[in-house]
Amino acid sequence: MTTATEVEPPTENQLRVLVAIAEHYAEHGCGPTTRELMAALGFASTNSVTCHLRPLAKRKLIEWRPAKNGGRSPVRNIVITAIRDATKQAAAEYLSTLKGA
Repeated sequence: MTTATEVEPPTENQLRVLVAIAEHYAEHGCGPTTRELMAALGFASTNSVTCHLRPLAKRKLIEWRPAKNGGRSPVRNIVITAIRDATKQAAAEYLSTLKGA
């Protein structure tokens, strides 16, 4: 059992979702849509995806803003927090090397 300050680890299916998001990043350079996750994971509906995204967002493992049009937009609205933070850090380091050159 976890205390109020501890965060429960992701479930096995939530880990599958995280891996699918990371694989999409690696292949496409951006986060997937809920429909792309649905297809990649073999879920029957986008609602199945959102049932896994909500707790991941609550745990701050991802940033996710549900599309207001029922997921029909190609908006890339799922971001793995660690990837976003690493990208910002790499960009800052690169800019500092340019300024120093």
